[in-house]
Amino acid sequence: MHSGGQSLAGALLARDQINAEGGINVGGVHRPIELIQVDSNEMVSIADAVARLEQALAAHDIDFIIGGFRSEAVLAMQDLAMEHETIFLGTGAAHGDLGARVEQDYEFYKYWFRLSPIQSEDLGRQVFAYLRPSPSRYDKTWAETKYGLLYWESGRCGPIR
Repeated sequence: MHSGGQSLAGALLARDQINAEGGINVGGVHRPIELIQVDSNEMVSIADAVARLEQALAAHDIDFIIGGFRSEAVLAMQDLAMEHETIFLGTGAAHGDLGARVEQDYEFYKYWFRLSPIQSEDLGRQVFAYLRPSPSRYDKTWAETKYGLLYWESGRCGPIR
């Protein structure tokens, strides 16, 4: 399955199940879900990602954007989605600026929501927590491993909570 294939398969399954039950009830009117798949090519080209999102926004009446993986591309796509006042549910990019932008300029970025993953610095902590043999306390033996040294150098030498 290609990148994002599992997410698409899940979305298609959910769409089919919801539509089989009459769609989504919006103010008493049942509306079917329509999915539009866009290959952003964001892993290769940020410009392609923005251009392809712009084409989709121009060609379709899009209520939500779900996806995005490469942080640099998602930062650019985020701006475009916000200009169109389109809800963007981020599912892959972890750059801290994606959320920080909402705090800095809520009126412009209020349509952005990060569903997953947690932001990049938290992902790093999570990796160290996983690699650390004793998450409840700092262990000198662990600290001498290459992961422990990286953790120590990161300035986070206490317990991970």
